[in-house]
Amino acid sequence: MFNKITFFMATLVFAGICCFCHAFAMNGSDYRSGKLILAEKVNDEQRPVLRVTPRELDLGSVKPGETAFGEFHLNNVAPGTLDWSVSCPDDWEGAGDHIINGVTSEAGDNLHVELSIAENIGGLFTSKAQISNYRAVMKMESAGQELICHKDVKSGTFRNSLRLTSTGGKRTVFVNFGIHMLQDNPL
Repeated sequence: MFNKITFFMATLVFAGICCFCHAFAMNGSDYRSGKLILAEKVNDEQRPVLRVTPRELDLGSVKPGETAFGEFHLNNVAPGTLDWSVSCPDDWEGAGDHIINGVTSEAGDNLHVELSIAENIGGLFTSKAQISNYRAVMKMESAGQELICHKDVKSGTFRNSLRLTSTGGKRTVFVNFGIHMLQDNPL
């Protein structure tokens, strides 16, 4: 019985030494020289990372003469600040400044989007009906800066990409809306 207890205790001591040596090796020892290398913690500054929510705004169906609103929230998921910018969607023309610049942190900023559809600005006459053109005006605002973009469109469904460029990478978000042609009342 004494031999079994001694054997059991020796096994526990051996296992403990193995675990200690393994932990010692994992924490920075030099296996070949037997010297302990002190692991230095390097406080690398984390790179900024841009997060935009939601990834897509659905403004629904917007009738001529109406305005729809939406909002993106931009923030840096890493500590510190992040510089960002946004410009008009592709194929849209800008009025005035063609870009909004901002600086955000973990708390974040909002990018307000306002879409207005102007009344019929003319159209093409066909033998069956008039195909109306509308002026879509997208106004973006953040931190007192404003960007106004416009495009002449026909009725239909649209998915427009906004490209946000930042020190934390590039993000593409989308603004979706539809325009339905107003039908004239028969005389």
